[in-house]
Amino acid sequence: MNKAEILNNYPYIIELHAHTKPASPCGDLLPKDVVKTYKDQGVDAIVITNHFVSSFLAKNGGKQDALDAYFKDYLDAFNAGKEQNVKVFLGAEVRFEKQSCNDFLLFGVNKQILADVYDFLDLTIEDFRKGLSLNESIFIQAHPFR
Repeated sequence: MNKAEILNNYPYIIELHAHTKPASPCGDLLPKDVVKTYKDQGVDAIVITNHFVSSFLAKNGGKQDALDAYFKDYLDAFNAGKEQNVKVFLGAEVRFEKQSCNDFLLFGVNKQILADVYDFLDLTIEDFRKGLSLNESIFIQAHPFR
């Protein structure tokens, strides 16, 4: 398939793994600036997948404060997306630090699902997969070649 055929068959450009600051320690841009940067590159939609890791979230206090801080970056990006005509979706980059340093992308989430996931962060991936049913979500390794 040539480029014209690809663009005809797949007309949307979607960034599936974007970080913002201050929610992600590796995020360099505020949510509104992330949206603008991708908009300027012709991206139609972005999934905000900030790091959802207990050691990062703990810096924001207890569970509810951590969830609120995490969700604030998404809401700021979502609102910027509405202004700039870019769809913004919520996701998460999850790590189970007790077990490994592997990161996993979680798509198809909302604040309640993240609250449920939060309770598994200090456990293993096996505990998470057995203990939480996320039939409407997608869970894949974030960096398979690291």
